[in-house]
Amino acid sequence: SSIANNYIYSLYNAEVPIGKDGIKNKEKAYRDFLDYVGDSEIAIHMISTDIIERYLNTRPNNDSFNRYRTSLNQVFEYAKNVLRITQYNPVTIIPKRKARRKKRIVPTIFEVQKIIDSARDGFPVKRNAKYKKIRYDEKDLILCIIYAMARYGEILNLKWEDILWDEHILIKRTRKTSDQFEKEIPVPINAPLEKILKRRWKERLQNEFVFWNHIKKIPYRRRPKLMARLCKRAKLKRQITFHGLRHFVATVLANDPNISLWAAQQLLGHEDITATQGYV
Repeated sequence: SSIANNYIYSLYNAEVPIGKDGIKNKEKAYRDFLDYVGDSEIAIHMISTDIIERYLNTRPNNDSFNRYRTSLNQVFEYAKNVLRITQYNPVTIIPKRKARRKKRIVPTIFEVQKIIDSARDGFPVKRNAKYKKIRYDEKDLILCIIYAMARYGEILNLKWEDILWDEHILIKRTRKTSDQFEKEIPVPINAPLEKILKRRWKERLQNEFVFWNHIKKIPYRRRPKLMARLCKRAKLKRQITFHGLRHFVATVLANDPNISLWAAQQLLGHEDITATQGYV
C-alpha cells in the first residue's frame, strides 16, 4: 500500500503530469487489488504472478483486464527502477488480452485546413487594457501540434528550455510509456514551426512555458472546449479532437514513401512500432 501511495504521489507531483482521472483510476486498481489479496500491507516480494493473474481474471472484460494489468505493471516498475526495493516485476510475463479496437477518427486534409482557418490568431480587435498584450493562441497551438507531430499535452507542457534553437530541435516530453516514466522525444523544427516559436518567444510575458494561461497566471493543463469551438466555427459535420489531429499527422507520415516506418515511429514517439503500423 505504501509503495502504491508513493507512486500515486509521484504522479500528482510530476513535472510532466498525467490527467487526474487517470491517476484516480490507478488508485482504484490498487485498492481493488489489495482488497482481493485481503492484506493492505502485504510485502511486495510476497506478490506472485499467480496472485496477480488470478486477480486480473476477475475483471469483467478484456479492456478492464488490460487497464488493471497496466496499472499494476507501472507500480512494480516504480518499485524496481525508482525505489529499487525489488528486482522482479511479476506482471511482465502476463500477456495482454485482445481488446476491442476503438474506431479511429482520422480527419481529412480538408477538415484539418478548416480547423486551422477557424482558429483565432492575432490580437483582439477590442483590446481590454488588462489583456492588450495577449495574442490569441488557438492557431499557434493547432499548428504546433501538427508541425511537432505531438500529442496536445506535450505541447501544453512545452517549455522554452525544450527548444534547442541552434540545433533546430524541439524536445517533446511524454509519459505515454509502459512504466509512465518521462521520456524525451526530439523532433526537428521546420521553418513554419520556427517562425511561430520565435514570434511567441519575442511576445512572451513569462519565461517558462511556450503556452501560458495569462488570465489565470498558470500553465495550461487542458483545453477541453477548444476543439469543439473550432469544429463549430468551421461548420464541420463531425467532431474532431486534438488526438484526431495526431491521427492525421501519423497517417501522413506512415504512408509517406520517403519516410521509413522506423523514422515515423521515432518522430511520433510510439513505444511499439505496431502502433505506427496501424496507420499504414
